[in-house]
Amino acid sequence: HAPVGAVIAMHGGPAGSLKEAFGLAPQEFSYFQSQAQQHHLLLLAPAWTGDPTALVMEVIRVAGARWNLDRNRVWMVGHSAGGVASFMTAPPWADRFAGIGPFVCGIEHGKRLDNTWNLPVYHVIGAKDGAFFVETARKNNARLKEVGGPLQVVEKKGGHEIYPDECTKAMEWLVARPRK
Repeated sequence: HAPVGAVIAMHGGPAGSLKEAFGLAPQEFSYFQSQAQQHHLLLLAPAWTGDPTALVMEVIRVAGARWNLDRNRVWMVGHSAGGVASFMTAPPWADRFAGIGPFVCGIEHGKRLDNTWNLPVYHVIGAKDGAFFVETARKNNARLKEVGGPLQVVEKKGGHEIYPDECTKAMEWLVARPRK
């Protein structure tokens, strides 16, 4: 079987329980389903609570054991808390990801972003989102620019939304940048 890339789509939240998280995961799956199909990628949308890092690494391990996973084509995307999960997980493990697409999320990541010099980031901000989200997103982007990795920042006129048009654009941009 030919190697296949993967998109790990993390839902927003916060999910207080796994039962609640299992209700949110299909929604995130739906945002990226057509793009994954178009690019012949596995789409993995795990239910999660807490720190996502261990779960995402396990998802990659299990997917690699089940399918012929192309380790140079593994991307992580997410909306809100899922975007935070992308920032939390991928930069420290940048050698395992081809890129990330965080959407409308806010937590300042500071030095965590230092390892993104070769990790493409497609970052979507909602200009009318809460001031905290917009301010931290801009701080993260300033740090990403300092580090010097591939960065595409899109600032939408709306608020804390998923922006389906950006799901398509983000995947097009990310897929064009496999891990080196």
